[in-house]
Amino acid sequence: PPAATGRARPAVPAAAGKELVAQLLAQQRASGAWQADAVRALLPALAAALGAGPSELSAAPDGDAVFATMLVAAFLELRAAGERDMWVLSQRKALRWGRRACNGAGVDFALVQQRAQEALARIDAW
Repeated sequence: PPAATGRARPAVPAAAGKELVAQLLAQQRASGAWQADAVRALLPALAAALGAGPSELSAAPDGDAVFATMLVAAFLELRAAGERDMWVLSQRKALRWGRRACNGAGVDFALVQQRAQEALARIDAW
């Protein structure tokens, strides 16, 4: 539905194709992380979801990147299952990085993953 401003909200693709998956993978850092700005650029519908992470992340080093990375990991799992062979290793690396970053900041990794999945599910309800 249109936003209150009268403009249509950017849609999250029902199923991500190879091109979008390739663009996402190209933006992944060597560490395994995705930066929030890269996620906003490739998946504008996720921009609002980037702020839905646990409050503990806001004070954590790389907190924005942690949540952006978990959003992309959830997006790949839920929206790009047909392209799994392209992203499975990148997602595994991202999850390892996210777990290390959360552990280092004293943030519950499972909670961060859950919030990312919930945020993506709210977008699905559009």
